[in-house]
Amino acid sequence: MIPHGIDNLNHAIGAIGFNEWRVSDKGLVYLSSNNKWSMSFEAPRALNIMTSWFKSNGWEVEISSSGLIATQMLKQLEGVWGVGLLKRKGLIELLNKMSEGRALLKNAFWGEIQKL
Repeated sequence: MIPHGIDNLNHAIGAIGFNEWRVSDKGLVYLSSNNKWSMSFEAPRALNIMTSWFKSNGWEVEISSSGLIATQMLKQLEGVWGVGLLKRKGLIELLNKMSEGRALLKNAFWGEIQKL
């Protein structure tokens, strides 16, 4: 879902062209001026889209420290599918111990992970 009313939409979606992009109720629309040209790009990142939308509406936003931690967790867990690992009670307990400053040596850490 991409909201309407984003200034410089092409920057938000990581595509070329300035005035050729629109958002419809069905998604992105590219107004091509040449039917022989082809175009490809990756799916836009939600962070870029929402930051651009907020900026277009006069708000300056930044990711909170909790948001940065969540982003790194998703990255390290390789996306939302890896988040399921966090439902293991033992892992949460281990992470809580480590957050209290109880460091584990590498082998001890992997030993605990293997138990889980």
